[in-house]
Amino acid sequence: MPDHLTTAVVAWSPDRTVVRRLMTVADPSDTARIAEFLDHDEVGVDVRQSADWTTDVLRDPVSVERAKVAFGTFVDPAEIARVFDAW
Repeated sequence: MPDHLTTAVVAWSPDRTVVRRLMTVADPSDTARIAEFLDHDEVGVDVRQSADWTTDVLRDPVSVERAKVAFGTFVDPAEIARVFDAW
């Protein structure tokens, strides 16, 4: 999925389930392309807001625990932790 679409999906996912699903199929290095739009005249403010929000979610240890609760019955908790660590 192109990064700008990933960012848009992340921005509207209040329960963060979509975020966790995207994390498992995306390569963290691909998100570097988002930086191209941070200073864009038309969308820069929105991209910055989304990038900051996403960073906050990924760095929050509670997000890992929420993912384990949401997916723990069918995804190994160690795999969930590994995915978050990769990001």
